[in-house]
Amino acid sequence: MNKLLKASTLLTSLLLLSPACGTDTSNTGEVDCSAGKCDTPGDVAGAECRAEFPGDRDAQADCREEKAFGHCELRRADSLESAQQAFVKDAIRWAAADVDGVNTNGNDDRGQEYTEYFAVVLPPPAVEGEEAGRYIALGQNGSGGTSSPTLDLTEDQIFALEDEPDAVVGQCVFTSWHADINEPMAICNGSDSNCPGMPFPENATLGSWISSRDTGMRMDSENFRMKVGFNSNGAASDLAEQCMTRPLVGDISDATDPLNDDYTRGCMKAYDLFQTEWRRSDSAVCVVGGRLAECGCGVDTDDDGIADITDPREISLALVPRPTAEETPLRGFPLGTWSGAQELPAGCSYVDTGDSSQTLVTCDLTGNDVLAGAADVKERCRSKYGNNVVVHVPIPSSAIVCSPPEGGNYADNCGETPWVVTAENSSRSGQ
Repeated sequence: MNKLLKASTLLTSLLLLSPACGTDTSNTGEVDCSAGKCDTPGDVAGAECRAEFPGDRDAQADCREEKAFGHCELRRADSLESAQQAFVKDAIRWAAADVDGVNTNGNDDRGQEYTEYFAVVLPPPAVEGEEAGRYIALGQNGSGGTSSPTLDLTEDQIFALEDEPDAVVGQCVFTSWHADINEPMAICNGSDSNCPGMPFPENATLGSWISSRDTGMRMDSENFRMKVGFNSNGAASDLAEQCMTRPLVGDISDATDPLNDDYTRGCMKAYDLFQTEWRRSDSAVCVVGGRLAECGCGVDTDDDGIADITDPREISLALVPRPTAEETPLRGFPLGTWSGAQELPAGCSYVDTGDSSQTLVTCDLTGNDVLAGAADVKERCRSKYGNNVVVHVPIPSSAIVCSPPEGGNYADNCGETPWVVTAENSSRSGQ
């Protein structure tokens, strides 16, 4: 039975669309993963359902929904059952690394979690004794597409890297600068033309052939602002608003209904909206948005203990403030790590952007890293650092007040901070 109470008109139409790369709309029954159509778990799920039920759109919708519940189980385990908790009093958190299934089949769709990443490497001279070349950006999104993540090394370059395996020869760059925030970094003094070069960290021991601490990559919007449209301030704000609007409801009388679980209910709302339940970010935002709505939460603007802002649109702007002509209150979601919003994994540093946005982080790539990961240096960045470079969406917890509606769905387990969903408090027994 369709757990989303047959919102199937919307679901059927969404089934034939991909939020990332335009899924095939034919009903041939064949799983066509060419041209970037199976670069995400959602694309794969849609293709498998069309192959299993060719021409039967209702069956395809039910199939895709069942796969969505499976994705939500995986995201629930990430968020609630690991040591890396997604929900804390003052933030929603998720790893910058993409989930399994985001790949390069046709398109490089990595960078789905409001954080895009790439590598910058200064390899040794191609021929021993010659001068070293310039930096190479690997797997970087740009106006002309994504650069190759592969580093082709000559024999002399391999020997040089083997001679200095622990030397820092490049950086993994993680950026959360929202795609629709146009103002240059503060360090650029108001214009991209004034931007300095991105430096290697001061404490890095560089390869012997690197003569400058400047990577040669200018810290401008082309290099460091995210390029994927949904990695934007506007998309994040809209998502938060829609997640708070008409939360899903399960069968309260049925203790086995998965929608009676606080996490799953929010995750499936992300599916209901955009079929992005497989992403850590969208599912986490919808879990929090759903709990704020279910528990009658709003924002207290004058510290009198009463919510003055209760409209989902206005609450979303408290979580993801939009820029105005006068100021940019949020360049992007701050990056940190699991142990703290202002801490980073070993080997990583904040780049001085001239402000406190924490939207640009670099992490060391050594000679060993480049040798081991030359076939896909971007993947080396993801696997070595991506699960511990963490997005923190700040929650103004001191200003949030909640008045759970009497008799409201799921209102009896709200608690003082209902957005802090844990494995212990998420499940609700049937009535």
